[in-house]
Amino acid sequence: MDTTPDAAVPAGREHARLQGCGKDTAPLTLYRIADGTRPTAVSSNYSRIPCGHRPGSKFADGILLCDDCIAKLQLPPFDHDERLR
Repeated sequence: MDTTPDAAVPAGREHARLQGCGKDTAPLTLYRIADGTRPTAVSSNYSRIPCGHRPGSKFADGILLCDDCIAKLQLPPFDHDERLR
């Protein structure tokens, strides 16, 4: 049974599910999930947290993902040079 937390991403009337793999041995990237838009990477290099964790902070609409899940979900990687909007 997979107990990894996941996040719902509104996409029109349908909802795509983002879910991490649960491993905690790889660096993670925080993705912000906004209504009806593709998840955006906002920061990286989190560790010792399970992939798929949803932080309970100002990024409550976010999810932490490992590189394997980012590739599987075909999300853009975090760009250190791009400013957060």
